[in-house]
Amino acid sequence: TIIQWNARGLRSRISDFRQFVFSNRFPIIVICEPKLSNPVRLSGYESMMSLTYNESSKVLVYIRRELTYLIQPVPPDDDNQYVCLTVKKKNLTFTLVCVYLSPSARFDRKRLDDILAQNPGPWIITGDFNAHHPIWGSSKVNATGQRLASFVCDHDLSLLNDGSPTFLRGTTYSSCLDLTFVSRRFAACVKWFTDIETRGSDHIPCYLNIKGFAGCHSPGTIRRIDWSAFKTNIEDACRRGLSSGLEQAIKEAARAAMRTLTCSSRRSETDVELERLRAIRRRAERRYRRTKSIHDLRAARRLQKKIQRRLDKLESQRWVKFCESLDPRKPLSQIWRIVRGLRTLPEQRFPFKALALFQSRRDKEVAEDFCRKIAGHSTCTGALAANSTPRSLESRMDMPFTIEELDAALALCNRSSSPGPDGISYRMLCNLNGRAREVLLDVFNDSWRDGQVPQEWKTSRLVPLLKPGKSPLDLASYRPIALASCVGKLMERMILARLEWFLERYSIYPNAMAGFRRVRCSIDNVIDLVTYVQHQKMSRRLSVALFMDVKGAYDNVSHEAILDALESVGLGGRVYRWVSCYLHMRSFFVETDDGPTSQHYTHRGVPQGGVLSPTLFNLVLIGLVERIPSSVHISIYADDICVWASGVTRPQVRARLQKAATSISTYLRDQGLEISPEKSALVAFTRKPMTAYAVSINGQNICYARTHRFLGVIIDRDLCWSPHVAGLKKRLTAISHLFKFLGGKTWGTSVHAMLQLYRTLFLGYLRYSLPVLTNTCKSNIRTIESAQGQALRVCLGLPRCTSTAETIAIARDHPASIHITLEVLRAHIRHLARAPAHHLASLLEDRPCASFCKRISAYRECLPRDYTPPERILTPPWCLDQPKLRVTVPGIRKKTELSSPALKQLSLLMLHEEYKDHVKLYTDGSTTAKGSAGAVNFPAKVEAYHFRTSHRTTSTAAELAALRSALRWIELESPQKWGIFTDSKSALQCLSS
Repeated sequence: TIIQWNARGLRSRISDFRQFVFSNRFPIIVICEPKLSNPVRLSGYESMMSLTYNESSKVLVYIRRELTYLIQPVPPDDDNQYVCLTVKKKNLTFTLVCVYLSPSARFDRKRLDDILAQNPGPWIITGDFNAHHPIWGSSKVNATGQRLASFVCDHDLSLLNDGSPTFLRGTTYSSCLDLTFVSRRFAACVKWFTDIETRGSDHIPCYLNIKGFAGCHSPGTIRRIDWSAFKTNIEDACRRGLSSGLEQAIKEAARAAMRTLTCSSRRSETDVELERLRAIRRRAERRYRRTKSIHDLRAARRLQKKIQRRLDKLESQRWVKFCESLDPRKPLSQIWRIVRGLRTLPEQRFPFKALALFQSRRDKEVAEDFCRKIAGHSTCTGALAANSTPRSLESRMDMPFTIEELDAALALCNRSSSPGPDGISYRMLCNLNGRAREVLLDVFNDSWRDGQVPQEWKTSRLVPLLKPGKSPLDLASYRPIALASCVGKLMERMILARLEWFLERYSIYPNAMAGFRRVRCSIDNVIDLVTYVQHQKMSRRLSVALFMDVKGAYDNVSHEAILDALESVGLGGRVYRWVSCYLHMRSFFVETDDGPTSQHYTHRGVPQGGVLSPTLFNLVLIGLVERIPSSVHISIYADDICVWASGVTRPQVRARLQKAATSISTYLRDQGLEISPEKSALVAFTRKPMTAYAVSINGQNICYARTHRFLGVIIDRDLCWSPHVAGLKKRLTAISHLFKFLGGKTWGTSVHAMLQLYRTLFLGYLRYSLPVLTNTCKSNIRTIESAQGQALRVCLGLPRCTSTAETIAIARDHPASIHITLEVLRAHIRHLARAPAHHLASLLEDRPCASFCKRISAYRECLPRDYTPPERILTPPWCLDQPKLRVTVPGIRKKTELSSPALKQLSLLMLHEEYKDHVKLYTDGSTTAKGSAGAVNFPAKVEAYHFRTSHRTTSTAAELAALRSALRWIELESPQKWGIFTDSKSALQCLSS
């Protein structure tokens, strides 16, 4: 049902209107005279307003985002205002024209003629025409009514109004100003009727009931899998034998365990007083229509004001209750969903269908074009011959996978990920137990041994996703999201773990590459560039940086380049053979309402959404570093490439960068890649004119820029950071405004929860770029601290006049200057202690003149001296003896469900039955504000060992340190059965993964 209503001011009726819409979920809402400068937000609806020159918009349309619709362009006008959109639902398509004609204006027939001529029928024309004619029940005729009647006849339209008044004024006058016309062939499918009350306006809401255009109501049932039944079904299938394969058995077990649940209808809380007032208003309006008494009309108007006050009070109470429900105990993902919902406006859910509607084609035809665009024009290459597989540098990479590797890969899977075309989700795979996991491991090892990847694992279902800020009516505005088989991606995750060990064990990655590597961060690349420029500037040398953008990097890299990269780093054998088959003849399709498209094949690029894709792309770029001259530095983070050089003269720097750019362009061209000169930029860290010293790529000069965004940081030529701080302030201020919606001085979210949100949202965004702001000016520091104080005043409920310094002190937070120092020291400690032989660990000696290094030197005496950076694991983890880990106690599901004596009894029973022949060690770790400590207790010898860590760390890290101390103790004792017991489930989960 479509509703059309002249609200005569929506702002004053928004509370009542929201509840009305929430209970009915109209697919389309047409509001005339909303008297709003900007549309009021309705959850689940996209809004659009009529275009005008000087007057306010008099037509406001809301449409459910689940529908397929196309907003048709209408030229602006002040007197004859229109909103036109084409709507499609399944086989029903129509054009809706929403109208408002000013009472004093002349009806511009040609304007409406043009709208109908440019848009396909059938048409529904509805709105407030302010026209009078006996045809629709008016007692008089005006010029607008005569022209409108002539227009209706010429266009073969049918009037749906039944003569019921839609406008009431006083006790003596009523008229039909809100009209609805439809194409004559469409009239039998549409029913028009009015509401029984005005809902506070002087116009009565009108409804259009369209056959085949049902409302967007929530489903009454949901389908869920009973995981206990699923486990039983799949175990039984494995014992009987899998004649049709494991994947088919998983789908059948899931189908048999599917349960249909009936959901209660979604209702809001009913307020007795509000319903009583509404009932009285309805009776007063009905009595007024019957008696035409001015007293009844005034009574209805007075009741409307009482209803509005009641709704405003209820709305405030519900919002306060909602805000108070936000606390740190809720999952952070749930809070993020709420925050995103508050910050983003609803948009069309399926814009790709709107593209098909715009082109007047079937969804499947447009999807075929999209698939052909993704596949490109490359030709298929033959499969790799078996005798051309190179040998592997590390023979242990070819060993069969172990059950521990499978368990570790399953622990890293995101259970909420969407399944691929086969319908098997990660949640199904994680619920495989016992024999089923062994069968799955056998499937993986067969594929690993034979070097064959099933075609089902190489087939993806593409979902076109609209790029942010792009037009939905252009095919180039969509990027594909590939949903591949979760079974295949699970095996990719196991192979990735081996690849990561090999690449780090043999130091394959160059120092310049930080993307998709453990304990590496994108800010490291920015620190590398900034410290180099600052150090060279102190030596009176000129520095220039070239930022390059690789066009369609992941989609265009050639498969031959990937295989050559594998061979060059020593990854042959089964890895080479499996990856070769994994890349060969990958197919994809798009699912539409008209059915799936044909299978399309891609013969270049890494698989979109593949677990191995980032690492395979990194391997291709490893050889790029060797092509760069020694006088030029390079930074690579995924497909973001930056090279920089310094020199005494401008021609010297230009020559070095030109040589590097030519080498990079040539190398990438050999790999099937191309640099985009339009998106590349040069930044010269000097005020000398540089336009005469341009660097060219592919015959096109790269423009010099004063600023450039690199890995989320805006770098300016003076390294004063004012442009970046301005961007920071804008983003941080938006976060502060968000906090204002969640709490105030006396209401809303608790202070503790608000400070938790502050640390998560505000500081989480601010801290990333702080390590490079060490030389920024005091005014920039004050700008950041001002935004910091603004956010904290909102969180603490302090007056706006409270000073920033006092606010930060009350919140027990640090000012921005201290946060900068903390982040610099944290980054330095990470370089020293987290990664083996990090190339930035020696910055203090290599670039002492950089402000980053000066800040570290000023606090060097306060830093721990004895670091124990992790060593490279020489033995592959899959070759090590895996300890038996247990994180559950039989009979205990939740500690809160049992009493303390019951918990103790069950734990002691498990220790006696299963570990009575083990020598027991007990460990513990804890963290306080002053530091971290751990302990190991050996009851058999009545001995204990205590220690403190060199610096404060997390409680899980302290527990892991205690477990390591227990292992060292065991190494000194005689061989026997040992059991280490800890109260940290997270520490054991870290060991299992």
